[in-house]
Amino acid sequence: MLGILLFNPSEQIINRICDLNEDKGEYCIFSASPTTEKARNISQLQPLRAYNFKETLIASDIRTAEFAVNLSLPRKKFFYIRSCEWVRATSLLYEDLKKIYLNDNMDLIVSNSKDYKLISNLFKKPKYIVEDWDFEELLNDCEK
Repeated sequence: MLGILLFNPSEQIINRICDLNEDKGEYCIFSASPTTEKARNISQLQPLRAYNFKETLIASDIRTAEFAVNLSLPRKKFFYIRSCEWVRATSLLYEDLKKIYLNDNMDLIVSNSKDYKLISNLFKKPKYIVEDWDFEELLNDCEK
């Protein structure tokens, strides 16, 4: 099972994850934000429940990645980079970013090849390129 940490998910993101979940039932969401009607068919948990989560966990932004870095129980941890949000953040220091992007206990996932090159040059090579929240390859690897 994949647990996805979402800080402030859009309806589009929730709907996409729900669509993927209909096929396999392999996802749960950790979020304090209310979700859509469609999300009734997916397990939704408060973020603090991630402290007890022992499966694969995916952080979806810098804020959830900072939280996930400190969790000790997840079997594997990933940071899904869909944009270089740190470029727009004024209060983040490179030292803060290194704790996430260079963390030995968290692998990186990017959403496109352009970001793959950028993140590889600045930090470390992402383990996967995943478009549009489709973590099927990751699910297959986690089952091995």
